[in-house]
Amino acid sequence: MGAPSKKVWELVHSLNASESQKFYDRAFEHKRGNYSYYVILYDALKEQKLFDEQELRERLADQPFIGYLHRVKNYLYGRILEYVREARQDGESELYGLLDKLKFLFEKRLFHHLPDMIAKAETLAEQMEDFK
Repeated sequence: MGAPSKKVWELVHSLNASESQKFYDRAFEHKRGNYSYYVILYDALKEQKLFDEQELRERLADQPFIGYLHRVKNYLYGRILEYVREARQDGESELYGLLDKLKFLFEKRLFHHLPDMIAKAETLAEQMEDFK
């Protein structure tokens, strides 16, 4: 199914300023040298008031990824969803994440790693209970 161009454009334009900043923050964590191709595409899509595939291709014509633009669009779509979702992680999701980490450490028999993680999980669970 993939992420057709218009859907990527719609997703980019659906982000509020805070979500957009979270995307940039995460994208630049993985930056090595020049901007990532998907960040260049993100910026180009963000500048378009209305989606125009031809204008987008013309704007990106000098980019090395133009030959596989469709793959970069799919990658961008996935990264936006991943980065923004992670930034919006609520307490319950975080608690389940900690439990997964505890299980992993237990399976690796790294028992001396568990107390700190358990304490963190207990604190989070107590905060969630107080909130509710």
